[in-house]
Amino acid sequence: MDIEVTLGETPREQPKDIQVLYDVVDAHEATLRSLVTSPIGNTRKLPAILFLQGFDCASIEWPLLESNPVRELIYRLTRAGFVVMRSEKSGVGDSTGTACRDVGFRDEVSLFTSALRKLKSYDFVDSHNVFLFGYSAGGWVAPLVAAAEPVKGIVVYGTVVRPYAEYFVENWRRNRWLRSQPDLPQLEDDQRLVAQLLHYLLAEKISVREATARHPELTAIAKGLFPGDDEHLLGLRSLQHFRELNDENVGRVWASLDIPVLALIGGFDIRTLPLDHEYIAAIVNARHPGKGSWRLLPKMDHGFALHESLKESVAHEFVGPLGEEVVEQTVKWMQVQ
Repeated sequence: MDIEVTLGETPREQPKDIQVLYDVVDAHEATLRSLVTSPIGNTRKLPAILFLQGFDCASIEWPLLESNPVRELIYRLTRAGFVVMRSEKSGVGDSTGTACRDVGFRDEVSLFTSALRKLKSYDFVDSHNVFLFGYSAGGWVAPLVAAAEPVKGIVVYGTVVRPYAEYFVENWRRNRWLRSQPDLPQLEDDQRLVAQLLHYLLAEKISVREATARHPELTAIAKGLFPGDDEHLLGLRSLQHFRELNDENVGRVWASLDIPVLALIGGFDIRTLPLDHEYIAAIVNARHPGKGSWRLLPKMDHGFALHESLKESVAHEFVGPLGEEVVEQTVKWMQVQ
């Protein structure tokens, strides 16, 4: 038996006190779905923020009612008087183009640069008063986008400035230690193998197969880091993406930008370190004194959620009420730039 049905549209975000514009960004490589939030009833040009999401290929649309600290952050920034734009990555949701997991780092920067130009083109946006908010891996993207298309300033949260291979080894250790409580001497043995494998893959740019053929002792570690195939680290993004990111001296890009920069990190963030945020501010200030600053936001995890302890944050990461201080610090800082 054949039955034909017409499916309804997936629900859209429809907050009562905020206008949500569904639009697209036309780029050479893809057509990206975008969401633009703005205050209802506005009649003048407003300052704007392009929100640069993190590492994975998940959608940036959250129409369902369950708590979502990232969505709440965007809505709170909108209620504070900012137009806020989100753009899907290539091949995500209704977007066309290369599948997100196969997009290189440089191409991803180019796509977000197109999104920034789109944001500036709206007649309700003050194109001279546009900021970037780089969340997590979006903090790697933000300075490169700003180098290609001028902005008034950049806020980053929970990000990194060190080379990717160096970051990955440190982050792998911290998360294995805090989440699974392994045998720590064995963890340190494994860390050395992880560092060796990443050197061969990202610096020498040889394949997983060649690296394990030359060094069989890396086989078990390689299987853990490449569970699906030999081309996608942790099954998420391509080796090419990470090679391009690892090659990029993001610190030098930060130093080239003569704009204000604010680096924020949650006190219970287990994916990045205060060191990187202090270092970003130092890099900016070394070339442009007074332009860089950083803040540690107590009790907040990597996903802007608030917790009462580090143990609770590890067990319930990304789940909890929005930490109000990230909104307060961001709005206050942007309003005086």
